[in-house]
Amino acid sequence: MTIVEVLVAGLILVVGALGVLGMVDAASHNTFRAEQSQAVANVLQREMEKLRQLPYSELALEAPIPAHVSEPENPNSRIASGYFYTGRDETGLKPLVYNGSPNGTETVEGGKVAPGPTPFQVGKVRGDVYRYVVWDTCPSSLCQDGRHLKRAVVVVTLEKTAAGGARRYQEIQSQFVDPEAEPASFPSQEPGGSTAKSWTLLLTDTPCNQPERLTPPTSNGSHPTHNTRGDCENGLQEGSVPGAPDLLWPAPPLEEPNYGYDYATDVEPKEGGSEDEGLQLLPGLDCESSEATELAGGVAAAPDPHPEAFKKVHRWLSPPLSGFSCGSRICITAFR
Repeated sequence: MTIVEVLVAGLILVVGALGVLGMVDAASHNTFRAEQSQAVANVLQREMEKLRQLPYSELALEAPIPAHVSEPENPNSRIASGYFYTGRDETGLKPLVYNGSPNGTETVEGGKVAPGPTPFQVGKVRGDVYRYVVWDTCPSSLCQDGRHLKRAVVVVTLEKTAAGGARRYQEIQSQFVDPEAEPASFPSQEPGGSTAKSWTLLLTDTPCNQPERLTPPTSNGSHPTHNTRGDCENGLQEGSVPGAPDLLWPAPPLEEPNYGYDYATDVEPKEGGSEDEGLQLLPGLDCESSEATELAGGVAAAPDPHPEAFKKVHRWLSPPLSGFSCGSRICITAFR
């Protein structure tokens, strides 16, 4: 009985050890496959960056180009009589760019891309690099007059190993545009620009019934809010009586003296605010309300029922703009 017990215990130990060894072997394979993937990604990126350093005229295969092979694991199986399938499912057939190949009425020369296969080794990972350059389809009719777009394809195949298992090749593709390419025509506006005249208008404190911008006084230029919801013929008014809108003028004021006046001494900032300059308006007007629409549109003929309504809206009007047959004006209304 003792010998039988020993044999059974030994059998259990062997079976358990085989299971552990299988897990260790699978983990080793997975680690090597991950190392392969990282090495392949690095090689693909490195080879593509090398192609990016070449001038556009040198981005062509050195002759002779590889011949077609029947093995599907070999990327040269995608070559077909001077053409190359950019898709693995035999789609995207495009002509190869190589020394001696036609380019319109010219012949490709000076290509410096070695098609391969070029062997490489990164640590324990070994394989080959294949390179292809094709004429790509131009996405616009503006470049039909020449070959101004190429596509480079870099493929890496791995050496078959027991640890790596059966793996197909990996690849990376990128487009290259001729830096000297010019469109055959300009579909947009021809050079020269538009004849339309642009206007730069500045806000003033001058009523629009004046022929030119008034020069503010050198002192005491501050004043209460003006009601600017009237007509230019009304001239400047005080209080809630509708008067002329202020003037939009195409020329800035003189630099000296400094016109830093308060044009709304009856509307002051909140308590604790800094000293105000320019124009301030009372808040609380809803931009989508009927009150805002009424205050912003039309010309007031009489004071508003609310004595402070004109402090919520202010209007500027430009002089007639030259170059317009109807003598157009620009009107700006500000309210809050």
